[in-house]
Amino acid sequence: MPPNPLSILQVLPALESGGVERGTIEIAQAVSAAGGRALVASEGGRMVPQVERAGGRHVALPLATKNPLNIWLNGFRLSALIRREGVRLVHARSRAPAWSAWLAAQRSGTKFVTTWHGVYGEDFPGKRLYNSVMARGEKVIAISRFVADRLPSLGVPPDRIRLIPRGVDTVLFDPAAVAGSRMHRLAQAWRLPPGARVVMLPARLTRWKGA
Repeated sequence: MPPNPLSILQVLPALESGGVERGTIEIAQAVSAAGGRALVASEGGRMVPQVERAGGRHVALPLATKNPLNIWLNGFRLSALIRREGVRLVHARSRAPAWSAWLAAQRSGTKFVTTWHGVYGEDFPGKRLYNSVMARGEKVIAISRFVADRLPSLGVPPDRIRLIPRGVDTVLFDPAAVAGSRMHRLAQAWRLPPGARVVMLPARLTRWKGA
């Protein structure tokens, strides 16, 4: 009999929009293409169909909560999921669900890794402890050199850091794939004068990103 496919579980709060969510879908696609089973646990959202089109399977759990009791309860829910699905690796991408995922990994003896998507603030009492779960991965993935250079000061030993820069889908962002008529309609909608310079941010427009 062929060996059971490697089952990898990614954990995040929800699947609405953003780089964390996009990276989750891309990893699900890569795991599936390599013959593994790609599981994604989150509270759900409009990007769930993209996980499924990528070959993954979504499991709805209330992981967007920051309530300590619910984080603890989610640890039991994830532990049950890990055992039921034969998960070999848990990959956490956000702090609150990462605590639940870490607890579940500890209970089940499952490998645990994290991806550090940004440098978190520590301006409130207890915030450093809250952030520290992202440093508990057996391997800690940094999405940029900026992040990787700061992780040792945040408690991550250099030998556990893996730099994997976020990529760009060159098909999606190919200028040749954008019709001139579409650009014309957009210029009209934005009331752009001829020859105006436009700076675009290929990300969510949020104050956190300086927008």
